[in-house]
Amino acid sequence: QVGVKPVEVIETLAFETIYQEDPSMSAKDPELLVREGLVGQRVTITRYSLNNATGEVTAQTPEVRETLANNRIIKRGVGAESSIPFKTIYLASSHLPAGDKLLVTAGQAGVLHPNGSVLKEAIAEVYQVGVQPLVVTEELAFQTRYEDDSMMRKEDAPVLVQEGKLGRRVTTTSYKLDEMTGLVTAQTPVVETVAAVDRVMKRGTGQDEVVPADRIYIASSSLAA
Repeated sequence: QVGVKPVEVIETLAFETIYQEDPSMSAKDPELLVREGLVGQRVTITRYSLNNATGEVTAQTPEVRETLANNRIIKRGVGAESSIPFKTIYLASSHLPAGDKLLVTAGQAGVLHPNGSVLKEAIAEVYQVGVQPLVVTEELAFQTRYEDDSMMRKEDAPVLVQEGKLGRRVTTTSYKLDEMTGLVTAQTPVVETVAAVDRVMKRGTGQDEVVPADRIYIASSSLAA
């Protein structure tokens, strides 16, 4: 008897790991398994033929059966997180001088994931901006006015008729805040005036007059006519 039993050789075909770059994933994100790998197999069967006359055994052309491996696929991020700018909010304050700014809340930028989701919300920066009205008060001096009185002598001291009173002019400037830019704009000033009251003095313009003496004649029998 001459052996012609077929020879079967089984080989395992290793799978490869393929990485897919995903810009919608952050480079900080863990890798994501998309498909698990499966090994393949190659089966080689060699059959033999027998020459019955000579007893010679001859190998036939091998038969190869192959099942391809399924590569493992892993997705990994190549995207970068981006910054979300914070907004600036301006609030009008009547307690601060016009144009002065007071930081209430410091702004903080947010963080945006490459896939568009917000990882950290931005915090707005908040300022109080002064719009306190500017009030300017000016004193208005009174004038001294003289009234002539012919019933008084020039030499007489002037007589106070009415005491003077100071007036005042109050100018109020209001301000308007542009809440988008923080710019403060002065409005048209409002002016209120209280007129001064003049001081009135009376002064003499009269003069003394010489009054001639009267002559009286009295008859005397002692004097020659």
